[in-house]
Amino acid sequence: MHRRYILGGLIAVMLSAVAASPYYPAEASVGGVITGYAWSENIGWISLNCSDYGTCNLVNYGLSVNPSGNVSGYAWSENIGWVSANSSDLTGCPVSPCSARIQDRTLTGWLKALSAGDGWDGWISLGGSNYSIPVSQGVFSGFGWGSDVVGWVDFSRARTTYPDVCTPYNFCADSSLYRKNADCTDTITRTCQNGCADSSSCNTECTPSTVYTCRNASTILRTRTNAQCAVTTHNIPCTPPSFCSPGSSVCLSPAPTFIESDIYSGHLQAIPTLVLQGLTTNLFWNISNVAGCSVTGSNGTDAWIGTASPSDGQPSGPIDEQTTYTLLCTGLGGTDVNESVVVSVIPVFQEI
Repeated sequence: MHRRYILGGLIAVMLSAVAASPYYPAEASVGGVITGYAWSENIGWISLNCSDYGTCNLVNYGLSVNPSGNVSGYAWSENIGWVSANSSDLTGCPVSPCSARIQDRTLTGWLKALSAGDGWDGWISLGGSNYSIPVSQGVFSGFGWGSDVVGWVDFSRARTTYPDVCTPYNFCADSSLYRKNADCTDTITRTCQNGCADSSSCNTECTPSTVYTCRNASTILRTRTNAQCAVTTHNIPCTPPSFCSPGSSVCLSPAPTFIESDIYSGHLQAIPTLVLQGLTTNLFWNISNVAGCSVTGSNGTDAWIGTASPSDGQPSGPIDEQTTYTLLCTGLGGTDVNESVVVSVIPVFQEI
């Protein structure tokens, strides 16, 4: 039956019940009030506030919410009479907590029909294992349960001016830590690389890293640690003469080395550097830790390949003019060699 059709009858029933009712006006509160209606298929409408019927000047009733979220006062049903939210009427409820209250955006606890009797206990549960009455932006939804007499109670037509308030707490969700604020918003406080063990700390986690050390002179040991603290290792071999250097991710190669003898330094040398026109000279060089070397003369005819000259030198071709010999070597580690030596022709003086 629609509300407007029962208004007249409801007022009459209420007025006749006033003198005998346990009613007293709802306690004033700065928290808020609950208005609107709850609906039961068994007992019909339950009015939650006299302001919805406009009868407060005749019978003043309603549910109020104090700043802590505790609900008090009375609702009215023309079929079961006064329904109390006062804590004094809720003592001994089937399952504690008994008090009706709005906590974390949910109406919880119990209501009690004061006309209960003849085997009916009058209890109306506001939440159970498979039902609840949430509230969002002042609008209720969901169902309560009033046993066989009242049955399911739909609160979707109920409203409240009580602000959305939650009890602040920390929690773990989606592998991260969150804070539930008083305004019921969730703020992430930390992203956990390895999930969270509880509401205040992340599981053990590591900063991802890669470290290079030497297993031996010819092997690099790469050690990687991921965010979950799992460690993996990998060997990187070095082909001689390359070698491992602690901290380096690649094998290093020795710098070119000039091999000295009792007479020669290993660098490019020409002996002699002054010759008579048409005579020759000998070139000397000896280098290790290079991929290869070449020596060329600017005369366009002299050219040799090798990292070392013969022990008694590399003879040149006839030198008819000043000639520059250039040594070029490719280093193993990117360090190349480039040296030059000049062989000059001794001038011939003639008397005039």
